[in-house]
Amino acid sequence: MLSDPRPATADPDDRAAARTRASGDVDEWTVVVPTRGDVAGAARIEENIVKRLDGVPVMVVRNGGCGERLARRPGVEILDVPGGGVARARNAALAAATTRTVVFVDDDVIVSGAALRTLVARQREAGAAIATARVRPADAAHHGLFDDALGFDRGSTSRAWRLGTEADEPMSPLNAWKFGVGATVAVDRALLGDAVRFDERLSNGRFCGGSEDVDFIYAAYLACHTVCYVADAVVEHLFPLPAPAVSAKCRQYALSDGAFYAKWARRVSASDLRGEVTGWWDRIAKWRADRAAGRPAIPLPDLLAEPLYKLVGGVTWALVLRRSS
Repeated sequence: MLSDPRPATADPDDRAAARTRASGDVDEWTVVVPTRGDVAGAARIEENIVKRLDGVPVMVVRNGGCGERLARRPGVEILDVPGGGVARARNAALAAATTRTVVFVDDDVIVSGAALRTLVARQREAGAAIATARVRPADAAHHGLFDDALGFDRGSTSRAWRLGTEADEPMSPLNAWKFGVGATVAVDRALLGDAVRFDERLSNGRFCGGSEDVDFIYAAYLACHTVCYVADAVVEHLFPLPAPAVSAKCRQYALSDGAFYAKWARRVSASDLRGEVTGWWDRIAKWRADRAAGRPAIPLPDLLAEPLYKLVGGVTWALVLRRSS
């Protein structure tokens, strides 16, 4: 936890130490990596996260049993949480962590110490309960659609949101993508409290799962917590290259969007729905332009089926997920 503010009479060395702690020193925050525990995921965590964060505590929350090498690395704590997908793993980490701030990093993200320190520092400057990083595609080979249409990058402009500080109505769940994504997200446990947690019903691994991160951020926003997007905290994400993997992503994104929208249906207006239809038509027009120009384009069958996938996600929420625990 953060120490009490230093008195004005503190000597220069004490004031320098206090500034270091306020900017996100390693004893004030923990990196948490939720993973399903497979061998490939353990290797990525070791190479792309642990080795790049020398001295930063890392908690690996596993749904499986692989990654014994990770457990032997100094500064790495293993927490086994069977079942429940990523959402349960994240919730278990929030309960188990001893630092004020937890920085969740997906096991397919490449980080740097500088980026995560910037994320924590900007979060504290903004007094934000949640801060998301800018997520760019990694230099490794990936399908070109992840550079734009299917990627996680929310742009080069940092922003902050707090319900009640703007004249506009509360943000629609259909626009919650503006907050950023949970691939790298810092959570200030002291500010957030215990009321907002990840919804296991929307967790990665379920039929219509995958939106537990945006749902968590949106719920915090509706609870009047400050949420910020930190554009100068840049991390990289490993995306797939094969076309079948791209199609699978398209389907899962649409299914999870449908379930998320259905959960917050009371906050979806008629104009939101009209905008959703217009956006779909715009994506079809973009597909034509991309194909004509020889640019990567979303597979047409997946694009045409997008409304159906979202409908299936919404119905699944209403009939199955909403009633589950």
